[in-house]
Amino acid sequence: LRGLAAVYVLLHHSSLQIASYGESPNIFVTALVYAIMNGVKYGHYAVVLFIVLSGFCLMLPVIRNNGEIKGGAINFFKKRVRRILPPYYLAMGLSLLLISTLIGSSTGTHWDVSIPVTTKDIITHLLLVQDVFADTALKINHTFWSISVEWRIYFLFPILILLWKRFGALTVTLSALVLSFTVYFALYTYFRFFPPSPINLNPYGICPHYVGLFTLGMLSAEISFSKQSNFVLLRQKLPWRILALSAIAIALVIYDKLINSGSVWVIADLIAGIGASCLLVFASSTRNRLFNDALAWKPLVFIGGFAYSLYLIHAPLLQIISQYLLTPLGLAPWIELLVLCF
Repeated sequence: LRGLAAVYVLLHHSSLQIASYGESPNIFVTALVYAIMNGVKYGHYAVVLFIVLSGFCLMLPVIRNNGEIKGGAINFFKKRVRRILPPYYLAMGLSLLLISTLIGSSTGTHWDVSIPVTTKDIITHLLLVQDVFADTALKINHTFWSISVEWRIYFLFPILILLWKRFGALTVTLSALVLSFTVYFALYTYFRFFPPSPINLNPYGICPHYVGLFTLGMLSAEISFSKQSNFVLLRQKLPWRILALSAIAIALVIYDKLINSGSVWVIADLIAGIGASCLLVFASSTRNRLFNDALAWKPLVFIGGFAYSLYLIHAPLLQIISQYLLTPLGLAPWIELLVLCF
């Protein structure tokens, strides 16, 4: 699933590189281009899946360790630092190097949102607070905004585990959802009446509601693997596949019809997060061989193994390929799209 999400983000940003697709002389190719354009436009939901997956994966060793973080909170933070920061700072350094040498000029592609780079951009990215400000969130490398969002959630994980043990999984998950979404809508409402907002509340902003989605991932791991009778019953009795497909379908419809209506995208995130959580429970408990074999396909598993690195570095590489390989060839836009996706 992580591999699928990473590839989807890559295809989504590939499609954004092309400003206008034009018309192809072949109706079948036109249909293919149209299908790609519409099929990969939900890139934001891939980030939702990443957040839910993160909660799910971090919760698995806790479940195996009888509800405790193995080695304690300090050990957890050390592992997160080793896992997240070195690749992030390396990707940041490489992005800055490429901007200073090859891709620092505006070309009319999606990469333009990442440039020019200011001292403020560099400082906020070093401190992992770039998402807090609308003018820094997408700079240097437009994928980096979500890294800082997730980085802050990690500091809450040990606290969530303590609350999990004391009050129970369902209570903590519901509370986290209500509180995190309340924080977003309180900020959104306040700054709507008292603009301008000093805090970035865009879909590429601080996204406080992601805390609730992260906790949904934790809950889906508990339901999938806990031996407690209530979770075993939930795992066995609820139609997880139907719930997942229904939630995902609703989220896609909302995106198509209402995504530009104020803060509706946050509600769509919640529904997509519920769909992702249900999908994880279904994937963990189903005995459908075809489904299991598809998700265990070795190329996808291989990509999933370096999905974080792929997420970090694909944007500047797409710009290099587009700017120095495809554009000089003078290809029709629809051909450039197909080649870039390939």
